[in-house]
Amino acid sequence: MTRHHPDSLSLMEYSAGNLSEPHALCIKLHLDKCLSCRSRADTLDSLARW
Repeated sequence: MTRHHPDSLSLMEYSAGNLSEPHALCIKLHLDKCLSCRSRADTLDSLARW
């Protein structure tokens, strides 16, 4: 289990497509493995669409 998780701003920027390619890849790989962060990212994405 990882000890470092992306902050909410990074997850929002990832969702918006505003991260550099290397940073976006790191977030993507983390989200593939971390259910908690994937859930947070989905929630933040839903709020951004409001």
